[in-house]
Amino acid sequence: MLPIQTMSTSIVQVPIALIIPNPKQPRKYFDPDELENLTASIKEHGVIQPLLVCPADPDGIHILIAGERRLRAATGAHLETVPVVIRDVNSDDLAVLALVENVIRDDMSPVEEGNAYLELRRKGKSISEIARMIGTYDVRVGHCINCASLPDWTRGMVHAGTLYRSNDFISVMIEIARIDTAACEELAKEIVKKQPGLKAAKKSALGVLAYLQNLGTNKSEKKGKRKSAPVLDVASFIAETDIDEEAPHGWNVLQQAGYVPQWRMLAQVAIDVCKRCELRDIASSKMCSACTAAQMLADIAILHQGDEKERQPC
Repeated sequence: MLPIQTMSTSIVQVPIALIIPNPKQPRKYFDPDELENLTASIKEHGVIQPLLVCPADPDGIHILIAGERRLRAATGAHLETVPVVIRDVNSDDLAVLALVENVIRDDMSPVEEGNAYLELRRKGKSISEIARMIGTYDVRVGHCINCASLPDWTRGMVHAGTLYRSNDFISVMIEIARIDTAACEELAKEIVKKQPGLKAAKKSALGVLAYLQNLGTNKSEKKGKRKSAPVLDVASFIAETDIDEEAPHGWNVLQQAGYVPQWRMLAQVAIDVCKRCELRDIASSKMCSACTAAQMLADIAILHQGDEKERQPC
């Protein structure tokens, strides 16, 4: 069949070999299982919904505007031609049309959607303008942009759906990343590993953010003030100091036993707090740095050092 050179509103058949994917396609991932099912359907019924393409260039090549999943499936079904509608659009409209189709079909992850919005932002579009163009809300555009702006590993987990996509949670993660990228990545890894639940994950994220913000404030204060000791891993500290987790350790009991060092008293309270925490056993993470138990352990490190010095012979 000869390549089509003029725009048409009717459906025509075009060789698959003369159609190339949209370079501005925001969707980067196509589910293999869904693609396999669509391929099987096309083998049996053909391509029912036509693809949308640009007019052919001088070489007879059409750029795909919408329908890449159908194009891939048709290729897998070994079809030679596919039905298309030809539409003449400019470069900006090409990106927007592809984005609109994917948003309507709910085919993209918030990361892919956010990358497309970022591209439009780089072209000078405001969030409100993008929302109007796409037919969505400002909040959704901002949320997707945040998802696409996360550090690499965290962004990958959001894209894969293994890390929470809640607007509130992502907003906090973005604030953490702006202060400390490594802290954001570490927190994301611990949450993916432990799956504590959205409420607990958000609480931990807020704790890390508060800690980092406070850390920044402390750095700007006058020199000479006492610095916090490094936060210790609760499990390691218990093992190294021979503390019995099961022993009674109410404040009254410990205070009555005058020989009990102060650092041990604090350690027992810290253990109690840690044992009740939904995120227990990940105390090495920065998320625990904002926890009262972890702060106690920081104080314990100083008290323990002082206690050991007193025991050393002169």
